[in-house]
Amino acid sequence: MCLILAAYHVIEDTDLLLVSNRDERYDRKATSAHFWNDRGGILGGRDQERGGTWLAVSRSGRLAAVTNIREPEKNDAHAPSRGVLPVEFVGQESAVDQFLDGQWDFDRYNGFNLVLWDGEHLAATSNRSDPVMMPPGIHGISNGPLSSSWAKVQAASENLTGLINSGDVSDEEILSIMRDQSPKADDRLPNTGVGLEMERVLSSAFIQTDGYGTRCTTIVRFRSDGLIMFDEFTYDESARIVDVSRFEIVND
Repeated sequence: MCLILAAYHVIEDTDLLLVSNRDERYDRKATSAHFWNDRGGILGGRDQERGGTWLAVSRSGRLAAVTNIREPEKNDAHAPSRGVLPVEFVGQESAVDQFLDGQWDFDRYNGFNLVLWDGEHLAATSNRSDPVMMPPGIHGISNGPLSSSWAKVQAASENLTGLINSGDVSDEEILSIMRDQSPKADDRLPNTGVGLEMERVLSSAFIQTDGYGTRCTTIVRFRSDGLIMFDEFTYDESARIVDVSRFEIVND
């Protein structure tokens, strides 16, 4: 499961701040963020099992991030990897609306949400709901349909809004939000078919269970002067930060 927060044209000198928690099995191997040798210009972590990614940025200033939709009864083990979708978008030069108008057979994939940034416009699409062009503001997406309003997303969005209003959106303060393990009240939990106990576990921004949890937090800033700042923090099974990857891209 995952959590994505976006602050779009609400921070001075920053066009977009996007923050993501990636949740996955601990035994599913992945490499930390790096520039891919076989896909020039793409920066992101990489799933070693199927070769895709959860979040990718291009040197030209594009970004895409994907979350799965939690619907265990519909999961098809033979469906293609959703991790190819961010790679496909950032590897192109088409605007968001042109990409969404393309002939994509999204129904082949298990349920997903896909956040897209072309350097000017922010959008989200899904194979469970219609695409949405996002207006300036704070936006949050997790593992429900785009139209859903999960408590974990609401809480994290409110916390990010508080940071922005305080004027402190440092990595340290953002990590304090994304590492929050507070479960939400039972009456605010979704019913996605995993049982109440697991809904409780998955309701926090940061997840830590036996065999599964938050693997990394990625913070990407697209500054108005063209500088892209990409910081990724990787965790072990004890929730300790074991690797930090930092990159800067000058997008003229």
